[in-house]
Amino acid sequence: MNRKTCVKPIQVNAEKLTEFQWHTMEIVVGSNNNRTSNKMQDSTNCLNNIFKRCEDELKSRYKLLAVIVLILLISNITVLVVILQRSKQNSDICLNSPCIQTAAKSLQYLNRTIDPCHNFYDFVCGNFGKDVNNCKPVTNVVDDGNSFVEHQIESLLREPILYEDSKPIKFLKNVYSVCSDLHKSTEKMDTLFLSNLLYCLQD
Repeated sequence: MNRKTCVKPIQVNAEKLTEFQWHTMEIVVGSNNNRTSNKMQDSTNCLNNIFKRCEDELKSRYKLLAVIVLILLISNITVLVVILQRSKQNSDICLNSPCIQTAAKSLQYLNRTIDPCHNFYDFVCGNFGKDVNNCKPVTNVVDDGNSFVEHQIESLLREPILYEDSKPIKFLKNVYSVCSDLHKSTEKMDTLFLSNLLYCLQD
């Protein structure tokens, strides 16, 4: 038995077809836009993550650099303080010739065979007087000090008069030179002494 198929022609409305096409295009375009938007969002999120990691790494490096700079600064300040303290201590030590001579003479007076805990005086002054000159029957530290000062004063007065010398020093040098010259007459010595005295008393 043969069946006859009846095909009914479809009537297409042009307006509805156009509307359907536009609707389909909107769906496709919207879908593409959504995909593009999602991809852009993913890219933006990825870049934000990269920037955040870089920012965190830079912050950690800056913190490390700040700690290193602070440590170096503290170290430099400590070294500077130590150097200044040592230079101050060294500046308090007298190292010129008179100080060295006095220290050497003090060491000569020491008697190292004596225990300073038992007899400190003999330890410090035990060797004093052993090198006394025969012309000096009695001597002591005060006499030695006075002799040293007198020698220093005499050496100063024997020096020529300098421009930068003060008026009292110039006066004393002139008086010493006049008094030490035994060949000059008394009258000339008196004249020189008075002129120097007046010069010293000016102003």
